[in-house]
Amino acid sequence: MRYQMKLFSLIAMLSIVSVVFAATSGPTPVPPPPSFTITSSYSVLCRGEVNYIPFIISNNGYPNTNGQAPTMQNIELSMVPTKGLYAAGNGIAPLQNINPNTAATATLPVFVGANASAFIPTSAQIIYYYDQLYSDTEIRNISFTTQECPLPLSLSISPYILKSGTIENITLTLRNNGTISLDNISVKLSVPNNGGALLTSQPVQIQSIAANSTMAFSERLYVAENQSDQSTPLNVTVNYYDGNQLEQISSTHTLLASGIINMTASGFTTSPSIVTPPGVFSVSFVLTNIGTTGATAVTVTPLPPKGLTIYGSNSTFVGSVGINTQTPVTVSFIASNSIKSGTYKIPIMVTYLNNLRQNATTWANTSVLVGRPAAFNASRVSQFRSSGSGGGLLIIAVLLIIIIGLAFLLYKERRRRAK
Repeated sequence: MRYQMKLFSLIAMLSIVSVVFAATSGPTPVPPPPSFTITSSYSVLCRGEVNYIPFIISNNGYPNTNGQAPTMQNIELSMVPTKGLYAAGNGIAPLQNINPNTAATATLPVFVGANASAFIPTSAQIIYYYDQLYSDTEIRNISFTTQECPLPLSLSISPYILKSGTIENITLTLRNNGTISLDNISVKLSVPNNGGALLTSQPVQIQSIAANSTMAFSERLYVAENQSDQSTPLNVTVNYYDGNQLEQISSTHTLLASGIINMTASGFTTSPSIVTPPGVFSVSFVLTNIGTTGATAVTVTPLPPKGLTIYGSNSTFVGSVGINTQTPVTVSFIASNSIKSGTYKIPIMVTYLNNLRQNATTWANTSVLVGRPAAFNASRVSQFRSSGSGGGLLIIAVLLIIIIGLAFLLYKERRRRAK
């Protein structure tokens, strides 16, 4: 491919000087026209844009049959339209006079189609006068190669994902991709009425950007709250001077609007309220989304400290949590027998996807109280047992008294019968 491009460029340079048509007019006899050449430093054109082609017309000063070298007067240069290549503007580059042994440059604006072929043979037409009475019209072959070219001035925006219902700062970076300085740059931004509003004055004026250099500036943009589930177009128009004339570039950049998700955890309860190791306990709480858009694929992952482990799956899938919606969550843990009494903090990671399917994370924290009530209960059982022993002796004494009383009554009844 590179060899073909070089070959096309060589053909273009050689074909520019060949004459395919020449006609002179004026009173007879018509003297021969001056000898001249047309050359150009351009051999490669950019597809899909207007190319400004400089042509150098040189009056070689060769004398005619009268021994004089005539001056080229009232020159008009134009391109012959061909497939993929069209004249821009009026299609004519005028020049005044070119004296013998001098040269002048005429610039022709030419639009090259986006689907133009890689090699375009075409022609340039020149009309001029000489010796004040005579005219000469000539058409000369010229060929160009075409290629995709970067714009002389490119624009990038960061960040391109904004939060709806808030004021965001965006950075715009202009880059001069060319080989000459661009001056008197004016940048105007706009957004649709329902998409938001720019909070900085427009347009932004930039004095110049040197070749192969960049320049950045910031803008404040409010994104409407109703844009949370759609894109926001940002229209940009840039005017600049490229050393020859004023140019304009217009483009639309799509900014994605992400809604605000404000996930909060509240209402923590531990069951049982005092964790007794070894044993299973649970922590319950409520997730509430007080943002402007819903969250999906909500997942809860506790990160318990040493001595506490998650009972069951490491993560609990919650699902979707809509705007102003409360969702209860319960996670269970096991307290090991080796854990000491005290208060333990348990971080809980809450992950979810926003409306642009981006991952986001928020955190919640809870604390649990670990105690050893078994020792306290054993003391109470011991006390109960001690008090229980005293009560038992009293009962035995009462029973003995009753037995003795019954025996005495039985003895008296027998003696009475015996009499």
